[in-house]
Amino acid sequence: MQRAPTALLLHQEILRRLRLLHQYDVLRCDRCTSPHGLEIRVPFLDKKFVSFVSRLPPSFKLISGKIEKFILRKSFKDLLPSEVLWRSKEGFSEALGKMDIGEMLEKTANLLISDIKFGERKKLFPFQTPENKEEFWYRSLFEQKFEINKLEKNLIHTKVYRTAAWQIQNNNLEENFLSESSGDEGKENKLIIGKDIENLKKNNLNVQNELKVHIRRRSTGSIKL
Repeated sequence: MQRAPTALLLHQEILRRLRLLHQYDVLRCDRCTSPHGLEIRVPFLDKKFVSFVSRLPPSFKLISGKIEKFILRKSFKDLLPSEVLWRSKEGFSEALGKMDIGEMLEKTANLLISDIKFGERKKLFPFQTPENKEEFWYRSLFEQKFEINKLEKNLIHTKVYRTAAWQIQNNNLEENFLSESSGDEGKENKLIIGKDIENLKKNNLNVQNELKVHIRRRSTGSIKL
């Protein structure tokens, strides 16, 4: 989040993510717990807390030279040990152990998917064609369970990218952008600029109406926001 060029754009991105939570993290939490008879509690989604944080001045959330989630960390300074309070942020999958799960999955996919089979990907998957063997593997598993012909028009992306709303706001658009953020997001946040680049030169971006950006992710392929 600290990559945002302005505090206002950061604020707009935060609000955008809040509006989409039911499609991503909240949905995932519900589906992972409900089948097992569990009810999840998400304290940071308390209505009063969300309302309070949403009303904070945007400048409070973009503090140059400070670690991410600075205000939240500062609020717990008397409750948590320093080594916990100020440690660097890690993506969930990256923080589970010393082994890089992403590399392990990539190696497994390369062993399972032959070059010949991968060469037929456009024929097998004409919609959102997988771009590497890991994507091909995930897509094959997905289509074993679901009828893609019925779902392809309604598929949404599985992750809200921090860079989706603010990396395109001036005339100097780079064709390829790789985020330097930490954890698994840093490895996956790659923007591929679409053909309608001339329509994106606006500072106050409306993601749904103005942003036509192909986002490439290892596990899902390319998709438009």
